[in-house]
Amino acid sequence: MKNKRIFLKRRREKRRIRGFYNKSIYPSVGLFCIKSAETGYLTSKQIESVRRLISRKTKRLSRVWINKVLDKSLTKKASGSRMGKGKGKVIYKISRVYKGQIIYEINGISLNLMRDVFNSIKYKLPLKIVLINN
Repeated sequence: MKNKRIFLKRRREKRRIRGFYNKSIYPSVGLFCIKSAETGYLTSKQIESVRRLISRKTKRLSRVWINKVLDKSLTKKASGSRMGKGKGKVIYKISRVYKGQIIYEINGISLNLMRDVFNSIKYKLPLKIVLINN
């Protein structure tokens, strides 16, 4: 019976994430915010590539706040290793993103420039995103 409980706990952890994020709907610090329109995961490389893209497109005139914390780590064992002997090494860290959650807040640029930046960001992220103007 004890082993069955552990199995159910692990299985629950692997399921796809669901639900809405209703803590902060509007930007608190910046003038614009990029909000997710669906649930999913973001890796550290994706978060960093968007931050770089924003700073390059705005010629470093803007201020960017990242509202995501990398809270989950994904592991993988070596391809030639046998079964057992513990869990594998951490490959990369990911962050869970819920529908309606603010990912980035941006300040210090005009609306026209922000629209150009937003059109570039859409291709970098695996999620559907929305631009919110405060």
